[in-house]
Amino acid sequence: MRLNQIRDFVALVEGGSMSAAARSVGVSQPSITKSIRTLEAELHVQLVQRTTRGIVPTRYGQLFFARAKVARSELAKAVEELGQLAGLQAGSVSFGCGPVVADLVVPEAMVAFRSQFPRADVRMVEGFAHTLVPRVRDETLDFAVGPKLPEFRPGGGIRFRPLFVHDRVIAGRRRHPLARAKSLAELSNAAWLTFEPQALLEQDFASHGLPMPRPVIQCESYIGFLRLLETTDMLGSVPRSTRPLSGDPLRIFEIPEKLLTLTVGMFTRADSPLTPAAAALAKAVVASSRKLTRRS
Repeated sequence: MRLNQIRDFVALVEGGSMSAAARSVGVSQPSITKSIRTLEAELHVQLVQRTTRGIVPTRYGQLFFARAKVARSELAKAVEELGQLAGLQAGSVSFGCGPVVADLVVPEAMVAFRSQFPRADVRMVEGFAHTLVPRVRDETLDFAVGPKLPEFRPGGGIRFRPLFVHDRVIAGRRRHPLARAKSLAELSNAAWLTFEPQALLEQDFASHGLPMPRPVIQCESYIGFLRLLETTDMLGSVPRSTRPLSGDPLRIFEIPEKLLTLTVGMFTRADSPLTPAAAALAKAVVASSRKLTRRS
């Protein structure tokens, strides 16, 4: 098995056609076809098949793809590390984070990182842990920083390093009609929205013997979520440290019931070291998080 066969197979699965794979790796279509057929012959299984949706992996191909993609990523990292060591490359980092980290941690961390790697390419993806951790696992992302959700279980090749804890509170616009509410039950019939997984909100209510409010609007945009809280009568859960978008800050509903507290931390692969550039940014994120903890 040769490295170019792994490269060609991954490109084929990701592209869905021989022509797309050929364009991706910069070789002719017959070369891709021959590479895949040779790989299948060596493995003694059929890896891909033609369908009305294009070329898709067989069940053998799906299993091989998961490993091949990680192998390709590891080889790319090795090449990058050698290039950085020899002074030929500036490095690159791909990381993911939640909106709270993007707002409170990343700006300071990025300034520190840029002082060390001014020419490095950086890609930041915003999302929650349940969408980011799989991308760390397959090495699409070098690392991710976000809350450890209740359903997260350690293992599976992922290491979690706690960084700080944030309290979640209920917030709405300052002149909200339910501003005088004294309990979570009094807020349960309000219009609710969330940028977190809805399972969190369900647990918040269930832990106090209350049913999940219905309906709940799932808002994938954090900015959109805050804007809706500031301009409508909707309610939502936010970190206590949330900063409003406008000059009229959100009202925090101080009720006796507590929402679930989340631990924010860094997710990395347990069996793969970070490249120098990724390690430097990860270190800067940890340092910025520690400052945030001391200020809180």
